[in-house]
This record gives sequence, C-alpha cells and structure tokens, in this order.
Amino acid sequence: MTLQAFQTPDGFLTIAPFDHRNSLAEKFHFNIQNPDDFALFLELKKLFMSQLSPYVSSVLTDPDIGIETIALKASKTGLFLSLEESSYDSDHDAMTILKENWGIDEIKKRGAGAKLLVYFNPLKPTATKKLELIRVLFEEAKKKGIIFLLEPVLYGVADKNWEIVHLQMCELVAPYCDILKIQYPGSAISCEKVNELHDHWILLSRGVLYEEFARDLRIAAAAGCTGFAAGRAVWQEVEATKDPVHWKQFLDDVAVPRLIELTQILRSSYKAS
Repeated sequence: MTLQAFQTPDGFLTIAPFDHRNSLAEKFHFNIQNPDDFALFLELKKLFMSQLSPYVSSVLTDPDIGIETIALKASKTGLFLSLEESSYDSDHDAMTILKENWGIDEIKKRGAGAKLLVYFNPLKPTATKKLELIRVLFEEAKKKGIIFLLEPVLYGVADKNWEIVHLQMCELVAPYCDILKIQYPGSAISCEKVNELHDHWILLSRGVLYEEFARDLRIAAAAGCTGFAAGRAVWQEVEATKDPVHWKQFLDDVAVPRLIELTQILRSSYKAS
C-alpha cells in the first residue's frame, strides 16, 4: 500500500475523520449501553460515512462502532483506522492506551492505514516513553507496508510558549510517521518550519469553527501543507437531536459544501516547496 491510495489524483490528502466515539455519544446524549441509543449512534456513523466519503480522498473511523460502516464508504476513498482506545484522554500525562486485540495486523487485513492519536508534551517525563511507542508502531507499520498517520496533540503548555513547544514536538515525532496530522502551528513562519520537517503534514481542525479552520488552512497550504483532516469544524453545529433525517439534511446542506470548499482552498493556496 502506498500513500497514493489515500490521496487525491493530484496528490493532496483530504480526510474526513469520524473516529469520534465517547465525545460524539456525549454530544448527542447517547447512552450506547442502551440498544435503542446504540442503533441511533450507528445510524449517525453510517450517515457520516455514506454522505461524506464521496467528497474526500480518505476517511478515518474507529474499530468499535465505525468499523460497521466501512461497507458504505465510497469505493475510491481510502480508509484509516484508529489504534488507540477512545476514553484514555482524561489524563494527558498517562501513556496512550492501545485498543485490546487490535493492531497493525488487524488494520492491514482491512486494507486500511493506521492512525495513532497521542497527547504529547516534549517537556513532560512521559515524552520519552510515548516517543518510543510511536517509533515502534511506525517501524511495524513500515515493515508490513502500512501507511502510518500520527496525530500528536500538545497539552499542558502556556499560551505564550505554545508555538515554540509545538515545534519542538513536531521535530521529535516527524521522523516516525508517513503523515503528520497537527493543529495549526500558530503562524505562517511556524508552518514553514513544520514544512521543513515533514513532506506530508496536514491540518486537523481540533474543534475550531469552520471559518477559523478555513483561514488557517490557507496559511498552512501556502507554506506547503498538503492536506487537512476536517471533523468537527465541518459538522459541529448539527443539532443534537435523535432525528436521522435532520442529520442527513445537515450533512448534505452544510458539511458537504464545506468539504468541497476546503479542498478548493487547499488546491488554490498550496505552494510547493
């Protein structure tokens, strides 16, 4: 499997992530232990897949509920599956928890790429162990011919130092991934510095409003960013109803046009290094 399997024909990575599990259930007030709520949650995840996957080069979903939606994926759209558990992030200092009985081999069987989310602060004592976990998983993925997408999320840093420490984090992890998925680095200059570290870095929305994400993407693409992973920035305003008809209408009327526009912004703003 090569990176091209996840890119647009002209080499961009446009990803719709819907690997959200606990956070998404909480937004919609689902108790997924309740069979009726579980069925509705699955319906929501299916709508994400069926309505959005035709408009992106790849999708990202989870190996829990999301895996049941893969049959609805657009045929030419690439697939990433998460390695980590959903609920480990209450303590960002804690080591990343990988999903039990699941890993690179299971992802390979499904013809997918592997994604790992890691809360990472290079100034914390746990940084060394987390970096080693990233390295080991990347080496395994590389050995087995699997594309490895890394999402390091910086935490525990004061605003005034965030941009500097974020760059330090990127410098540490950049050698150990095929795709580096990060928050907006903070400025055009920092975007250019990240671009020197990795050829395939993409911007994640991390819950910012759509207008802010579109603005950041213009700046990042002009510095060489080759893609985006737009989740909540695309759909977070959807009402937390339990009405699939409303969900579908919102995705068709709001989320799809946003994905199309973001792809246009990426193409028009991109500047090759």
